[in-house]
Amino acid sequence: MRILAMIIVAAGLVLGGTTGKLTGTVKNKNDNTPLVGCNIVILNTDLGTASNPSGEFTILNISPGVYSVKAMMIGYQSVTVTQIPISVDKTFRLNFSMDIQVVEGKEIIVVADRGVIQFDRTNSEARVTSDVLETMPLTEVSDVIKLQGGITQDEGGGIHIRGGRGSEIVYMVDGISMTDVYDGGISVTVENDNIQELQVISGNFNAEYGKAMSGVINMVTKDGGDTFESSLNYYSGDHMTSDPIFRGLDTYSPFNDVNIAGSLSGPLLGDRVTFYSSGRLYRSAGWLNGLNTFNMYGDTLFIDENNNRVRDIGEPYHDENNNGQWDNGEFYVDQNGNLDWDDPELTLTPETKPMNWVDKWSSQNKLTFKLNPKVKLRIKYILSHDEYQSYDHHRRLTLGGRNTHFSDGEILGLNFSHSISSTSYYDLNISQSKKSYKNQVFESVDDPRYQIPDEFYFAFMGQNP
Repeated sequence: MRILAMIIVAAGLVLGGTTGKLTGTVKNKNDNTPLVGCNIVILNTDLGTASNPSGEFTILNISPGVYSVKAMMIGYQSVTVTQIPISVDKTFRLNFSMDIQVVEGKEIIVVADRGVIQFDRTNSEARVTSDVLETMPLTEVSDVIKLQGGITQDEGGGIHIRGGRGSEIVYMVDGISMTDVYDGGISVTVENDNIQELQVISGNFNAEYGKAMSGVINMVTKDGGDTFESSLNYYSGDHMTSDPIFRGLDTYSPFNDVNIAGSLSGPLLGDRVTFYSSGRLYRSAGWLNGLNTFNMYGDTLFIDENNNRVRDIGEPYHDENNNGQWDNGEFYVDQNGNLDWDDPELTLTPETKPMNWVDKWSSQNKLTFKLNPKVKLRIKYILSHDEYQSYDHHRRLTLGGRNTHFSDGEILGLNFSHSISSTSYYDLNISQSKKSYKNQVFESVDDPRYQIPDEFYFAFMGQNP
């Protein structure tokens, strides 16, 4: 049995990107001169600024998402630009051209278009937003990552970026490293429903990801909004094929694999306190089957009537009439002294059973406190539990005595974000990450089944224990 427990406490400035940037200029449509003092507001947020004497503006610390931005100035017709995508560690450039308003007219609405060439992009990366995740028929973050360029998966399920080792990947959740120091994976499960934006950097990453050698997987989780929103997803099914190489898959059970996922978000105290909660339960009975024929000690499966873990073949007797069975009155050796002849313990018919079963669940929760328009406090708590057995082709006839894997992860984090101005801000993150992993045959280390029966010990070692 192997047991690992790991606790990490990290405090300091943000280690990875979690927000984006908006910049641009405001000019007079008629003579192309810069407009100073034009108000630039990101709708449905508290973020905004005014253009400087050069007509330029910058807004920092914008959470990833799609926004509408409005430019307003006395004497000019207001302009609103919609569908502006803001991504982590990226700058979106937006230029306004405003016309003089002689009489009150209609507001101009423009739909933004991200350019084909991103001039601030210096690395090889892929981004998946929450809108895209909702349309993908995938339930695991690892399945989404595997679809990106430069990503491969080995036979054990490990992820590799551009041929590097799986332990050379840095996993980030809301700017904090959540890489498991034992196996290099992520220390807690983050579900698709909880992700606002997923960033996969496969080369030329910035200095803020200094510990990464192969790649970076950066996940930004969702915040609650000003309105209540909920979702519920359910699916169930089974694997089925007539291919004889797969044992026992010629029948269909609609509830062999069951997945339930849901989320709920909204305000608690107006727009001052919001929450986001999501959870997922996944259970699979498995679909790679074995034919359970022998027990873990190598004996044919049998009914162990006396619980000695060894099949009793019956007490010796003298078959006087040669009928192949003991008859009342025939001589026998009473080995256990119960004054009766004992039948051999019956063997069991081999049974087809799945070997790769899974039982796991996770829960993600976040509270957001808007202390004032420029200060936010976020508290998040993520919890996950995985319990499973893997398929072992060498043990397909002996299903007992195989290791069961237990993995538990937990994240408790606090984020303090202060926008000093439209061009400066700072984030303070304090988080605690726990990961425990157990790999065992039986739950208790004192389980008597860990001991080899005396008869087998003598057979293996040639001597009594």
